[in-house]
Amino acid sequence: IPMVILLVLIQLYAIRQLTHRMKVLKGNIDALSTGDADLTRRITIRAEDELGAIGHSVNRFIAYLQSMIGEVTQATGAMASSLGDLHRTSAHTSEILMRHASETDQTVTAITQTSSTAESVAQNAAETAAFTQRANEHADRSRVVVGEASNSVVALIDEVASATRKVESMQQDAQRITEILGVIGAIAGQTNLLALN
Repeated sequence: IPMVILLVLIQLYAIRQLTHRMKVLKGNIDALSTGDADLTRRITIRAEDELGAIGHSVNRFIAYLQSMIGEVTQATGAMASSLGDLHRTSAHTSEILMRHASETDQTVTAITQTSSTAESVAQNAAETAAFTQRANEHADRSRVVVGEASNSVVALIDEVASATRKVESMQQDAQRITEILGVIGAIAGQTNLLALN
């Protein structure tokens, strides 16, 4: 009978530890699903079992999502820089065109200066076209990265839902084990009473 009691105590301890680990894992997954996640955090893996495998999977996905968001941020920054260059070039071109308009009524010397200005305008127009092309390329890359991030979020939601279902199933199993251990404990108690009689 002492062995039965010891076994029951060990089982209760194991179930309590399992339930605690499931609650911690579920809390981390819930934080991700509600949008309050810190992508620098990782789930602590305490054992290489089914819960550990789920934790590894979630950690890998968090790292992938963190990298994806970093790429989006980098692409957005590059696009903003290109747009700033384009704005400055456009302002410079506009200034040259205004100066060119004011010089068209001057002498032959002014006409020569206008020719030089026209060449500068052409060069700036070519630079503007190049900046525009680069901005479009950055925008295309950003759209691709954002699309991938959107798909990743959908996949994460699916994985979180699946993990939640697994955790709930394991909680039900733990509850059944607890009930069985309760029955075993009751039987052990009755056996003790019979032995005393």
